[in-house]
Amino acid sequence: MKQKSAKEVKFIKKSKKKAIDISEHELSVERVCETYGTSFNQDKPEKSTGLTQQVASERLKVNGPNQLTPPKKRPFIFKIIEQFTSLFALLLIVAGLLSFLNVAIERTTESYPNIFLGVILWFIVIMNATITLVQERSSEKVLQSFQQMQSDSCMVIRDGIPQKIPVEELVLGDLVRIEGGDKIPADLRVVSCSQLKLDNASLTGETEPQSRSVEMTSKNPLETNNLVFFGTLALEGSGYGIVIRCGNQTVIGQIALLAGASTEKKTPLRREIDSFVRKIAVLAFTMAIIFFCLGFAIGNSWFTNFLFAIGIIISNIPQGLIPTVTVCLTVSAKRLKAVNVLVKKLEHVETLGSTSVICSDKTGTLTQNRMTVVELWVDGRVSSVDYQDRYMTQKPSTLTPLTSYSKEGEEQLTTDQMLRRCSALCSKTYFVPEEDNLRKPILDRECEGDASETALVKFIQTRTDCATIEEFRSDYTELYSIPFNSKNKWMLSIRKNNHLPQWTTNTTDSASTDSKVLLLMKGAPERIIQRCSHIRVGSQTLPLDDNWKQNFKDAYDFFASKGERVLGFAQLFIDEHLVEEQLRIEKSGQTSDQIAQSIPMEGLCFLGMAGLTDPPKVGVPECIGQCKKAGIQVVMVTGDHPATAKAIAKQVGIIESDARTIDDIAEEESCDPKTIPYSRADAIVLHGEEIDKLTSKEWKQILKKKQIVFARTSPQQKLIIVTKFQELGHCVAVTGDGTNDSPALKKADVGVAMNISGSAVSKEAAAIILLDDNFASIVNGIKEGRLIFDNLKKSIAYTVSHLSAEIFPYLVFIVFSMPLPITGLLILCVDLGTELISAVSLAYETAESDIMSIPPRTKNQPLVSSSLLIFSYLQMGVIETLACFTNYFLVFAYYGIPPKYLWEATSKDYFDINSDKKLYIEETGMYLDKMYQHNVLCTAQTAFFMTIVICQWATLFSCKTRRLSIFTHGLLGNLMTYFGLIYSACLLVILIYVPFIGDYIFNTRFMIIDFWLYPIPWMFLMIFYDEMRKWVIRKLNFSFLFW
Repeated sequence: MKQKSAKEVKFIKKSKKKAIDISEHELSVERVCETYGTSFNQDKPEKSTGLTQQVASERLKVNGPNQLTPPKKRPFIFKIIEQFTSLFALLLIVAGLLSFLNVAIERTTESYPNIFLGVILWFIVIMNATITLVQERSSEKVLQSFQQMQSDSCMVIRDGIPQKIPVEELVLGDLVRIEGGDKIPADLRVVSCSQLKLDNASLTGETEPQSRSVEMTSKNPLETNNLVFFGTLALEGSGYGIVIRCGNQTVIGQIALLAGASTEKKTPLRREIDSFVRKIAVLAFTMAIIFFCLGFAIGNSWFTNFLFAIGIIISNIPQGLIPTVTVCLTVSAKRLKAVNVLVKKLEHVETLGSTSVICSDKTGTLTQNRMTVVELWVDGRVSSVDYQDRYMTQKPSTLTPLTSYSKEGEEQLTTDQMLRRCSALCSKTYFVPEEDNLRKPILDRECEGDASETALVKFIQTRTDCATIEEFRSDYTELYSIPFNSKNKWMLSIRKNNHLPQWTTNTTDSASTDSKVLLLMKGAPERIIQRCSHIRVGSQTLPLDDNWKQNFKDAYDFFASKGERVLGFAQLFIDEHLVEEQLRIEKSGQTSDQIAQSIPMEGLCFLGMAGLTDPPKVGVPECIGQCKKAGIQVVMVTGDHPATAKAIAKQVGIIESDARTIDDIAEEESCDPKTIPYSRADAIVLHGEEIDKLTSKEWKQILKKKQIVFARTSPQQKLIIVTKFQELGHCVAVTGDGTNDSPALKKADVGVAMNISGSAVSKEAAAIILLDDNFASIVNGIKEGRLIFDNLKKSIAYTVSHLSAEIFPYLVFIVFSMPLPITGLLILCVDLGTELISAVSLAYETAESDIMSIPPRTKNQPLVSSSLLIFSYLQMGVIETLACFTNYFLVFAYYGIPPKYLWEATSKDYFDINSDKKLYIEETGMYLDKMYQHNVLCTAQTAFFMTIVICQWATLFSCKTRRLSIFTHGLLGNLMTYFGLIYSACLLVILIYVPFIGDYIFNTRFMIIDFWLYPIPWMFLMIFYDEMRKWVIRKLNFSFLFW
């Protein structure tokens, strides 16, 4: 692992002590300017001098450009080396080397085929490395195509001159001008602002616009109002800020450093394969040593013993396993890409399937990162807002134009219609007037303005019984307005009806000649209600008495308890001349603090409230329900407020509707929440400030719960949460789209980032990327991951089941001195020829049962378990070995050599092409010369090889399922298995019957039909045995038989 620089180590240490290392927000403006040598005019910021160009140039040379250091890519040569130094690759390389060593030592005609064996073994390693590197490189290219690089600039004041410079040239102390729509170019200390609001979603996860001011409001840098951070977006207003952090020193830079500091772990699949390789290697070398010593005991020379020790090692290695695993993972990765799940590294496909905990960000991951009107309180009743057509692009065509209520009298309007009118007119937000934007569904369109007003605009535009937002505003001319600010917490707009010049209310004399205009107000409900004396209910305007105030409070608390942002609406008809008088006052410069002096601000009529929320993405609640059914715990980890996080968690199903938190229990019992232990709560909603104070015992109590929400968390705390779950043995997946998610994404067993809304840092840290940002795609990923685990087990069980039939020939050769039943080259023909396509075909096998209804596998449940090895080696393998030896002996018998002549034959130099010794058969009185002996042996070896292939056809069908009957599962669901059978049969025919290939290269001989038929009863025996084994598992629950 690369050595960290001293500066990086220092940052890591600081990050552990303090999430954000910033203190300038606690200093006065004058002290900040003095610290950074910046000249700033507080009365007239635009007249400031800022830094001098000379100082800026010097600082740029010393500190470098204002940009994040891109993560260092691993050199391609290191990736190549990694492929050739995995345990399995090393094992095959050693086996190939031993094959060459065999030829170099023996130097006989029979040993020359081992040259092919060594070459092919090394070719396997090269082929596997090539496939893996090509697939991973393909994923990298797809990711790079989504990461569009943009050249940003910003406005600064230097030497008293406003100038636009590239963001990279920004230095500490620069005075930056901020306008609505700007991307913040560095971490800034706000020194002047006017109604400045920022979108901090990419950093903290908060969907609500965050107001900014010059004064410090919190000692926590992320919560104070006088700091703005690199990468966030200014939504509206304007201001000036002094650069206090650049590049890697910014908050986002420190978060990126945390992501870099997290060590990358081996995937569970890589650990499992390495473990299996170690077991195979130990088994192979142990057997080789035992029989090497046994050979001496029975009188064999050290040379013979050494050669067959090599043979035992080679026969124990499932050469086809490594390409099988690689191809299976590649197939799954391509299948996932088809459903918009991009896998950066092949092994993470299976890791996702073994996930037991998903730690998910809220904003942009579970929710749409888009405020939406979801409920209304009108006429004293709460009603939900429906968006019947999610993809609506325009209002429906009708015979009569949709109304903006400009031609109807007030007495004809319902309270709901009045509230809609107020929503449409008391707003400045509008749809971005670009052709591509206006073709999008209304709910997906970009708007210019405040997030809450955007929700109101889309609410009006999706109603099918009223005019569009543009028609509303064209029918009512705005005469005067007061924008929303953090002090008033309301917005005011006064409108004139263009269709009814003598606009009157139902309480106003219609004969009056006074022209009326409509004052509309929206904002914080508690501020709006204070200015109201009446409330509109049905068709009546009633006094706002204590009873209605209590109803209002109950409804407001109800909305707030669900984490909704609430807006109140009110109206009042006033005389138009009052507006004209106010405009004259303002023109003369006599007004103060934006509070109108002539316009009445009391006695309004309250219309109702709207509840706004950042709604869950489509399909997320169903997705979380499927995760729970599959035994996967979904935990919310967000930077948002606990109340909001809790409400969203209930909406998406992370917290059950009837679950009680500590706060709920405390409210019921009227006690302090701190006195209630975590063990009593059904669900946990934990503030970030509490995380650092938790003891080990409290962590255990919390993580035992299945309904958990962590709110107001810092990036370092997210790392802690992931680590704590991993310490309990969980396989943790982390989903997120913001820069603040990146350290946890890298620390997790598998990190899942969003492509469209995800930051570059988060995508770099993640192992898997959702190209469509759809959280529901994770379910497809988990299902595919579980399926690949099942299918890998099936492929491995199938691949190693013939190893018994390949190992026993060497044992009988050494122990009983029988002629070797199968050569190393024919073993390779099985492992890399007839077997490979069939083994890979199991990657296409469909899910055996409802795969998402079983709990995830535990970390101590290995891919290659002892029960799998027993099934392959000692059950199916033993039956297959018996079948092979049966056909082997029948060949000798057919050609006039009874089996008794095979015992100790090699020790007497029989069946040796280099020996001239003839074999005498007492029963027939015949002497068999060396060529006859050699040809019969080659024929028997061919029969042995052919029987392995035929019996493997039965094993292939048996391995299609692990617990269900293959007849219940279906024999036609995966046609690739039949392709594998046809390929295997064709290759078998070629190896046996094609001249030169068979008789010269592989030493096979012509097979008569009898030897093709002898293995068939054994095939049916193998299928019958396996069907009985599965029946016992299902009916008697004998789990020890289940692999």
